[in-house]
Amino acid sequence: MRVLIISNIPTPYRCAFFSELSSNLKDQGHELLVLFCAKIEKNRDWDPNKFKYDFTFEVLPNFTLTLFNTHFHFNSQFVKKIKSFNPTHSILAGSWNLPTNMILLGFFRNILSTSFFWSESHVYSTRSKFLLVNYLRKFFYNRFDFFLVPNNLSKEFVRLNVSGESKVFYLPNTVDQNVFKIPVKDSLVLNEHIKFLNNKINVVQVSQLELRKGLLELIDNFLRLPVDFRNNFNLILVGNGPIKNIIRKKIEGIHNIFLIEYLPQHKIAELYKVCHFFVLSSFKDPNPLSPIEAVFSGKTIFVSKYLGNVEELIPQGLKSQHVFDPSIDFSNIFYNMSNLIQNNEDFKNAQTELYNNVSKNWDITNVCNNLISDLSKI
Repeated sequence: MRVLIISNIPTPYRCAFFSELSSNLKDQGHELLVLFCAKIEKNRDWDPNKFKYDFTFEVLPNFTLTLFNTHFHFNSQFVKKIKSFNPTHSILAGSWNLPTNMILLGFFRNILSTSFFWSESHVYSTRSKFLLVNYLRKFFYNRFDFFLVPNNLSKEFVRLNVSGESKVFYLPNTVDQNVFKIPVKDSLVLNEHIKFLNNKINVVQVSQLELRKGLLELIDNFLRLPVDFRNNFNLILVGNGPIKNIIRKKIEGIHNIFLIEYLPQHKIAELYKVCHFFVLSSFKDPNPLSPIEAVFSGKTIFVSKYLGNVEELIPQGLKSQHVFDPSIDFSNIFYNMSNLIQNNEDFKNAQTELYNNVSKNWDITNVCNNLISDLSKI
């Protein structure tokens, strides 16, 4: 097999996945080529020059136009490169409306051989107000042979946009398990970001600082707690984004809510070592990876019901305690956290159940091997 992947930009988690996939494909006598439509996008805080690229890739010549917070990368030379590689399987990722994807599907579909769309949109995703956009989405969805989706809600979205029976395979988004892992005992080296977190129940949310992430509601629910009880906690918010200054003003003078701007992956992994719980209070979040990173790091998590992957992420027996609705009062999650801290057996059981579930469904080696198996059958 010669597997082609077209993606918008390099990301730390995708590069880890592509590296593992490339290694597994090579072991079985197959090839992988990844074509990126651009090297970076606006509002991405990471440095792509620091990623490990243990796979064959190229960044296509490009220029980018940004409209309504959507990045349109216009590329050249991709037809020539694809013809030269002559793929047996082509996976188009990023977005259906990447210009390169639309041109390939509209005019050069034959050079893709068997085409897959790696789709993360789900049934709770925001729909466009423009009928033309919705029409074009359905048109291009119906040009694909197969779909790769990370969860059941994304599978439903495909069914809504594709005429007739569509063939869908599961491809969970993975994380870098070399970075996010249960730490060796006493391995922590405190740095300037986390010296203040001792002797409290430390709760962290790692996300972009956007309204859809429910950060303002999280702060409101935290402040709703009785002062004496609230003082048992530190609430740490990590990220960057358009509501950063609103959050800064909102938490001004509150001694146990902290805002830390963007941290690279290894710093987040270090922060997790001193945090007891992870929370994600999003109103819209198609397939967040931060809770998966947290669980691989041994954390117990509490998450919004509106995550696209919540059904797969939280085992059935934990849903009543660990899944909440951010549109109503959810301050009870802090009482649930406190109860777990006081009952060591329940705490360990929750950690173990979450970790075993994530290890089963998101282990990067298993995910890559399952994808290779699915591709080899087509």
